[in-house]
Amino acid sequence: MFFQTSLDRNEQQATTQYCSIVKVVELSENDFNLLKNNTMKNFDFIAEYANLMHKDETGTNRCVLYLRENYDEGIIVNSEGTEFAKSFAYLPQARTLYLADESFTLQQFMKSMLHIRNDIVDKAVKDQDEGVFKIDLDEIHKFYKPEIFSPTLLYEMLRDRIEFDTVEFDDEEFGMRLSSEYAMFEDESVYRELEKEEIDIMVAKHILWLYDEPGGVQANFSGCLVSNYDFSDRSLNSSILNNAKFVNCNFTNAELCFSIADHTKFVDCSMIRITGEEMSCRRTKFKGCNLFMAMLTHSNFSDALFSRTSVSNANFTNCCIDNTEWIHTDENEANLRNISMDEQAWSDEDMNMTM
Repeated sequence: MFFQTSLDRNEQQATTQYCSIVKVVELSENDFNLLKNNTMKNFDFIAEYANLMHKDETGTNRCVLYLRENYDEGIIVNSEGTEFAKSFAYLPQARTLYLADESFTLQQFMKSMLHIRNDIVDKAVKDQDEGVFKIDLDEIHKFYKPEIFSPTLLYEMLRDRIEFDTVEFDDEEFGMRLSSEYAMFEDESVYRELEKEEIDIMVAKHILWLYDEPGGVQANFSGCLVSNYDFSDRSLNSSILNNAKFVNCNFTNAELCFSIADHTKFVDCSMIRITGEEMSCRRTKFKGCNLFMAMLTHSNFSDALFSRTSVSNANFTNCCIDNTEWIHTDENEANLRNISMDEQAWSDEDMNMTM
């Protein structure tokens, strides 16, 4: 094997420095040889990028790589702001090393894009809303934290998937309509839709029931559909919410302690600062909700789903989150102190504490 390189005379040890290639420049054979044979000479092609070349605060040399056109060899230069090669290193396989690094970066980029694409497809099927799923760029950057990202490429990658009939992108949000094979539509006729007057009476009677007053009746929303109702500041402690669906309701500052809300759906609901200690929310779905500063201690969220829901400063201390899913919901923003991932063990511990 034959190649050209520079050889230092015998020193006590080989000395090396960290270098970062900030620019790659192709030189004609003539210009490359001029640089190679006259490193102390001023050159316009060095002066043009002199402002890029320096040693930064970490001690790393910010260099320009000059490649010989159509050949493998190259010269790394740090002019330190001058017009000549104040520091340089000759690399016989410079182009190969550069392309290998570029190839690795491309592989990492594609791996990242495929991960994002596959995860979005999976979540779209699981978390669709009547055959439609949306995700905006802010969510993508927040939850995937890609170093390099191309919305245009993601758009094309999503369009290729059989799960979607159509994919739209408006520079801020991706909107996907699932194909008939994957679309799921809920039959809301299975719910009993409540009118505002009915809910008013139910809530009023529940207050009487809480205080053991005559005419009091425990609120039971089982199997009901409630839309656009204002429950803010209401006391719904020990209410029954099983298999109900609440859409665009305001629960801000409401009390829901000891309530049973298994298999319930909360969609686009404001649940800011609710107090829901010792609730049962097994298989409950929270979609597009705001649980900022919610107090939910010692509640059961086994098999629950939090999708596109804010849980900032929500308190889940001593809760059970066995098989709970967090889809585009940052659970790290919540207080998850002393949680349990095992519903049976959590239930047994709770039983022992009450005996």
